Amino acid sequence: MKKFFRWLRNLLWRHKLLSLVCFLAFAVIVILMYIFFSVFLGSNGKYGNRLEGIEKVKLTSKDFKKVEDWIKDTKTVESTSIRLVGRIIYVDIIFNKDADLSGAKGLASGVLNKFEDDEKEFYDFEFILSQNKENGFKTIGTKSPKIKDISWIKN
Repeated sequence: MKKFFRWLRNLLWRHKLLSLVCFLAFAVIVILMYIFFSVFLGSNGKYGNRLEGIEKVKLTSKDFKKVEDWIKDTKTVESTSIRLVGRIIYVDIIFNKDADLSGAKGLASGVLNKFEDDEKEFYDFEFILSQNKENGFKTIGTKSPKIKDISWIKN
């Protein structure tokens, strides 16, 4: 065994540059493999850890159905849909020709009040309001858990 190590030491000493290049190449390959496995194979799924705690404030289709029915009871609403994608609740409301923009925004605030405080503190809300007539209004509002009110785009 001593002979082997002596032979290896002599070989490496004779080919110093080649030994250095091989060592650096091996180190780079190990580092690249670590990065590859940690980035591509070590993820926590599609959403990462953004959905952590969602089981505590889980919403069901029954919850959305109640809010949709409440929205549809309004005279100026033609149709509505509510869907959940990750941590974002999308509320789409289409109004008839008798609706105005300020009333539509008021209805969206009312929809927000139909959700519990813990749900409003966990989920982001996006409201898409449009009027079903030529030159009718179209606006989008968002509410994140960090802010109290809905932020509307300028329309």
